[in-house]
Amino acid sequence: MKKCTSIIMLVILFGCKSHNNNPTQEVTFFSNGKVSAINNYVNDSMDGQQLEFDSSGYLKNQAHYKKGVIDGEAFYYYPNGLIKQNRTWRNNKECGFGDDYWPFRPLELKVYYWFNNDTVQYYQYYNTRGFEVKKWGINPNPGDLKKVYDSSFMK
Repeated sequence: MKKCTSIIMLVILFGCKSHNNNPTQEVTFFSNGKVSAINNYVNDSMDGQQLEFDSSGYLKNQAHYKKGVIDGEAFYYYPNGLIKQNRTWRNNKECGFGDDYWPFRPLELKVYYWFNNDTVQYYQYYNTRGFEVKKWGINPNPGDLKKVYDSSFMK
């Protein structure tokens, strides 16, 4: 019985493929020595927060990846460091709400992406003083657009 148990243990130990679950981080640099990007990997796939910088060292964008695809919040910045856009991604597709900002900070645009579609389903456009000037939407199911507008995200 001991011999049989030992053989089974050896088959289990050596028959299983080992996976490199150790997270690694890659940092790349511009020729001027400033950081160009910081990328995190698990099993050779991008995983976790990724940062990209311009040659002056300012953050250009940051995004979250999961198993090699963008999945989560992403932020894109103006050269002055203010947020230009924020988007939510799920499995490499934009989904949910996102905002665009004018370079001096007032909200410019709110968008909404349906989860199973990569087209804009709803947007609100604002002028440079932050006042809503235009609204547009597609209503694929009765009541859905009203639900989107009535949600706290659009107020």
